Amino acid sequence: MARGATLVLVERIMPPKLSTSIDHQAVARADLNMLVGLGGRERTLHKFNALLQDADFRIVSCTPAALNFNVIEAKVGRS
Repeated sequence: MARGATLVLVERIMPPKLSTSIDHQAVARADLNMLVGLGGRERTLHKFNALLQDADFRIVSCTPAALNFNVIEAKVGRS
């Protein structure tokens, strides 16, 4: 991707610390389903940031969307 290009991810974001709220329970269930079925996992925003930085992206915004999903916008290039 060219410098300044935009990458859009639609993901659930695991909170840094889970509580007993309905939203947190839903994310925890999704995490378990991904781990068992696909070998994947839900990630915190900090983990997404680290993965994206390793690929020379920077997070520009993170916007809540429907059904506990978030839209993460990232750009190529850290500056």
